[in-house]
Amino acid sequence: MSTATTHYRQVLKITDEALLTGQTGPLNLYCSLSTRHIRLAVADAQRNKILSLEDYELSTIFSQLQLTEQLNLLADENESLTKTHWNEIRVAIKNQNFTYIPETLFDPSAAQHYLNLHAEPDEFHEEILTYRHPKIEAVSIFTIDSYLIKWFEETFTRKKLRFMHQTSPLIEGILNEHQRSLQKKTYLYIEQNNLSILLAQDGRLEFCNQFYYASAEDFIYFTLLVMQEQKLNPDQDPVTVWGDLTHDSALFTILRKYIRNVTLGKKPQNMTFSYKFDDVFDHRFFDLYNLHLCE
Repeated sequence: MSTATTHYRQVLKITDEALLTGQTGPLNLYCSLSTRHIRLAVADAQRNKILSLEDYELSTIFSQLQLTEQLNLLADENESLTKTHWNEIRVAIKNQNFTYIPETLFDPSAAQHYLNLHAEPDEFHEEILTYRHPKIEAVSIFTIDSYLIKWFEETFTRKKLRFMHQTSPLIEGILNEHQRSLQKKTYLYIEQNNLSILLAQDGRLEFCNQFYYASAEDFIYFTLLVMQEQKLNPDQDPVTVWGDLTHDSALFTILRKYIRNVTLGKKPQNMTFSYKFDDVFDHRFFDLYNLHLCE
């Protein structure tokens, strides 16, 4: 029996009746994890339909080891996580230890060297993993805590399990949204103190990076800096926003102040959603949903 203390709070749960009656095709489990939250979604792989979503807010969690303890407690309370016969399980981790290398230049034996140029991975407690992006002909290199990997492998034995960095579903989702546009566009994914900025043009990824921000002023500074470096005009060029913000938030207000053409993003167009999602803002959970594209 675990002696760990619960540090999570459920803030949202959506479940389609099809899951309760078993009237589904093969089911995929998608997990988006950070020290701030645990987010889970279930997709009917045959119908390309998202059937459920659970969002848990974490408090006083400072490491992926502590995150693993909370996942273990959550699995003890939610038996469907471990007892469901999952077709695939895809896990996106959120941290600052990541980089991208062109596929033609990538040498698997040099993965740690590539990552050391951009981050400071803990070689004693983290493993370096990779994820290939055929659409952009690049390889994502990132770290995950060894305990977290071990927990998934032991909890979901003999299942198809895939790990990736959070930027991977963001890239796949944005390229899917952008594929018919020749114009260079800026895309933001916003979470508490974490800003992902991506630019795409003509079906190509032009820029991808993440920034820590402590205030709304930091947030708009990074956004405008990237647009300036990419020779984009805040008075003309469009910016699409997904993530944890609302129309009346300080972040959205400052965006509208400095950027003329700002829109909130939509749910991914390549999949369908249970009617239970009608009350969920379209711009929420974009990274979680787009794990569906990360095969």
